[in-house]
Amino acid sequence: MTKERLMILQMVEDKKITAEDAITLLNALGDDVPSPAHSARPHIAAEPPEAPEDEEEDMEEEDEDEEDMEDEGDEVHHHFYMPPIPPMPEIPPIPQITIPEIRIPQITIPEIKIPRVHIPHMPRPVVHVRPLVHVRRPRFVDPSYAAAMKRPEVEFTPEQLIDLYMADVQPSDLDDLLSVRRQEWSNQDLFKLLIHGVNSKTILEMHELGLGNTSAAFLVELAIHDVTTELVRQVLALNLEDFKPQDLVQFAIHDVDIEAVKEAQALGPVRAREAVEMGIHDVSASYVRAMRQLDLPGLNVRRLIEMSIHDVTPGYAVQMHSLQPDGLDSHRLIELMIHDVSVEYARQIQEIFEQPVPLKKIIELCIHDVSLEQARKARAVYGAEFGVNDLIDMAVQDNLDNLA
Repeated sequence: MTKERLMILQMVEDKKITAEDAITLLNALGDDVPSPAHSARPHIAAEPPEAPEDEEEDMEEEDEDEEDMEDEGDEVHHHFYMPPIPPMPEIPPIPQITIPEIRIPQITIPEIKIPRVHIPHMPRPVVHVRPLVHVRRPRFVDPSYAAAMKRPEVEFTPEQLIDLYMADVQPSDLDDLLSVRRQEWSNQDLFKLLIHGVNSKTILEMHELGLGNTSAAFLVELAIHDVTTELVRQVLALNLEDFKPQDLVQFAIHDVDIEAVKEAQALGPVRAREAVEMGIHDVSASYVRAMRQLDLPGLNVRRLIEMSIHDVTPGYAVQMHSLQPDGLDSHRLIELMIHDVSVEYARQIQEIFEQPVPLKKIIELCIHDVSLEQARKARAVYGAEFGVNDLIDMAVQDNLDNLA
């Protein structure tokens, strides 16, 4: 650095000239100093501390070297102090945003009344087949068994002989069946009768009961569904109207209570089909006996079956009968249960109106979904002259919700 520059820097430090004047002087000396138009006012670094006297000569030599470098065109870098960047202003905190609570209105789903449906119990038919002796089916017929089962008038196929052998059919069983064989029975009929365990005793008992003209296929069907001769004897003793031998299979499948049919016959004639329906809908003898004791008008076998379908219990019938002794019949009981009229509802309706209310009107109130609270409120608003017919009219016109 030349002496002129040092002098300029010393003058700036002594505040004899300003920084702009120093830049102008330096530019006049030929230095490449940025002008105030292109940059902020630079703060020229302070002059380093004075070197000791024994180092002045070295500094003069360095100045001469710098002059030589300028003469040679080398670029000399000057360091200027840039003021620090002022700190950023403090950012105010973001105000807290309060989101209002969203309230979803509660939706009340009206109760849907589904009438009760009685699903009958369908017993699984019992198939009676002789137990198999061998788990694994043989591929060929045992020659000794085939010879023992051979008869002049009977010839089974190899497959049938294998089935008979697996069902443990003995040659004596074949001889027993042949003793009562009919002319129209084929070898296939004999095979099926033997497989399902039909013997001469069963066939002779059927003859005694009046079923001697039945076919071999029907005898097999009776054996499949476990229709015993005792069941046949009990059913025939009922003397049912429109009875057919084929009804015996339905009696066995649906486990018809013979005693219940006898109790129902006290109400009138019972058809075979009605007796089967009693078994389908589980009409027991105790149920028929309890309903008979109520002495309901119009009670017959058909109404008994309908009451059992709609779960009209004897207790329900007795309580409804206590609320309205006159005018309660089997048909009205079925209507009350179909529309789900409880005993408590009927009792409180009569208490609200302070007089006996016909069950038919109570059924209409349930049809229009009139609650006990609505009935009390309407009675309190309109007074003692307000009757059940007026309440039904208001329910039909949907005016019950407008009560104060």
